[in-house]
Amino acid sequence: MSNIKLITFDLDDTFWEIGPVIIKAEIKTREYIDSSLGEKINWGNMDEYLAIRKSLITENPAMTYDLTLLRKGMMNHYLTPYFTSESAKNDLLDAAFDFFLAERHKVSFYEGVKDTLGELAKAYSLGILTNGNADMKKLGMESYFDFSISSEDVKSAKPEPGHFEKALEISTLEPANVLHIGDHQLCDMIGGIQSGFNVMWFNNKDMLWEYSTPKPEEFSTWKNGAKIINSYIERLKNE
Repeated sequence: MSNIKLITFDLDDTFWEIGPVIIKAEIKTREYIDSSLGEKINWGNMDEYLAIRKSLITENPAMTYDLTLLRKGMMNHYLTPYFTSESAKNDLLDAAFDFFLAERHKVSFYEGVKDTLGELAKAYSLGILTNGNADMKKLGMESYFDFSISSEDVKSAKPEPGHFEKALEISTLEPANVLHIGDHQLCDMIGGIQSGFNVMWFNNKDMLWEYSTPKPEEFSTWKNGAKIINSYIERLKNE
C-alpha cells in the first residue's frame, strides 16, 4: 500500500516536446554568434559535432550531467580560433549561452499540463527531477512546485539515484510516499523503480516497453491528467 504525498516530474518530453526546440535554438544561436562575430564560423557537420562533444566529455566527465558546462564547452571550442583576446571571447560566449537558454525555453506545453498541475498542487506536494537545464521560473510555472532538482544540483544524471535521494531528503518522505512521472524508460522509469519510487510512464509516442521489469502504469495525454493520475494513486492505496 502506498500513500502518495509527493509527485515528482521530469520536464523535457514530459511536459513539452524538446527536440524541435533544441534544434531551433541551436540554429538561431549559431546565427547570433556569426552575426556578433561579423563572419561565419565553420560549424562543420553532425559527425564532427558529435566527435567534439565526445572529446570534451572524455576530458571533463562532469559534462556528462552538466549540460550548461557542456554547452559552454562546445561554444568555446568553436569560438577559440576566432579570438586573440580571452576576455572578448568569454564575453561573446556568455552572451551566446544566454541567448541559447532563452531560445531553449520557448517551449509549447502539451495540452492539459497546466490544468493538471493546478489540480494536483491542491492535494500533493510537487517537485521536479530533471537532467536538463529548463527553469520553471523562466516559464512562470514555479508556483506549482515545492522544489526543483537538476543534474547540476546533484552532480549526476538520472537514472543514477542522486535526484531521487535528494527528493527524499528535501521532502523527508519514504520512497513509497512518492510517485515519479516521466517519459524516459531508463532515466525516469527504471531510475525511479530502482530508488523505490512508484512510477507512471508518460508515453505519448506509443513506444514499446524495452525492459524485463514489468511495464509501469502508462498514460498518453495530459487531458484530464489529474483524473488519470488520481485514479492510479487510489489504486496504489489498495495494493
